[in-house]
Amino acid sequence: MTRDDVFRIIDLASNQVLQYQEQSVNGIKRIEHVVPFVDGDYSLSVWAFYATDEDMQKGSSVEESFRSDYVSALRNHGYDPAWLGKVGFVFDSIENVDTNFEGSFFYRMR
Repeated sequence: MTRDDVFRIIDLASNQVLQYQEQSVNGIKRIEHVVPFVDGDYSLSVWAFYATDEDMQKGSSVEESFRSDYVSALRNHGYDPAWLGKVGFVFDSIENVDTNFEGSFFYRMR
């Protein structure tokens, strides 16, 4: 599997899960990723953003289903099963990024 394959699978899984989440009132509104630039290291950090801090505080029940749905989507799109256990998740809000990181997701995820 090439890095391009991995990125394609991540995009497919993200789009699938985000479509489902956007239908939820307090659901995740944006997904970003961090993948190491080391060949052969396909560990993945998934950054999931609620719209507001208030939504994030209400969202603890959303987070477990989000994790499960995301890992299932990766699996269904062909992500290597050996890497599924290395997928990590971080939850935050777009409001926090706007308020404390000049609206930059790059600054937030550094």
